[in-house]
Amino acid sequence: MARLIPMSRLILCADDFGYSPGINEAILSLGRQSALSATSVIVTRNHWQADASALQELEATMDIGLHLTLSQLAPLGHHPHLAPWGTLPNIDRLTWLAYRNNRDFSVILGEIADEIERQFDRFESVMKRPPDFIDGHQHCHVLPHIRELVLTTTARRAPGVWMRNCADHPLRILRRGGDRLRALRSAWLGRGLASEAREHGLKTNDSFAGYYDFSPTAPFEALCHNFLSEAGDVHLVMCHPGNGQAPGDRIALARQHEYQFLASPAAARVIAEKNLQLGPFPRTK
Repeated sequence: MARLIPMSRLILCADDFGYSPGINEAILSLGRQSALSATSVIVTRNHWQADASALQELEATMDIGLHLTLSQLAPLGHHPHLAPWGTLPNIDRLTWLAYRNNRDFSVILGEIADEIERQFDRFESVMKRPPDFIDGHQHCHVLPHIRELVLTTTARRAPGVWMRNCADHPLRILRRGGDRLRALRSAWLGRGLASEAREHGLKTNDSFAGYYDFSPTAPFEALCHNFLSEAGDVHLVMCHPGNGQAPGDRIALARQHEYQFLASPAAARVIAEKNLQLGPFPRTK
């Protein structure tokens, strides 16, 4: 008698809903095809509100989360120290500030705390409920000191939800390929998040993948085969599908290639071959 191998849960999460109409269109289309199981929303952009009602129609089959944005884009609030020229710092500078943690950073942390609250407020004002999960634009939510703010705010405003854990075992990362350096860096930055999340009553995924260089020539189908490998019990794979070309979107062509593959029957076949069950985060974990 053949031995049954337990299926891992696959959370295939499309980041950046709200960044542009074309990205919204692609994510909604994939959601209607049951080709995704989660999406995270950038609430600092105006484009997401126009499509929020369409997104709400997918709540039964997809987790809808808050993509906390503390880098690169414009904030919701006025923050003279964090974003003196109206734009949040790039992720490298934000990381440097977080690790430097000097006296000035305590002021910046106060502004970050305010911005996090504003983004929760904006999500809830439109969706009429808290988010199903929390992650961060460019994984800003795992940075030291910022992480504590995100954990405490999430536990208070969306108790019991799940949070993206970027940490994974180095051997898994090396075997999957893609952008190993970025994956290892994020795993190192995210170390300890799972246990800290549990202390706050929050859940996390067990493994994480999806890193590559977003080159227009990247073989996304082959990469996706690898991203779906080495899965933990709850395996989270980030993706960035989209259509069209938005100003400032340097990965627009890669987004289109992702969308084309994820919308094809080949994507569902790969998921089945890897013995993964596509769905939202398990409610009983």
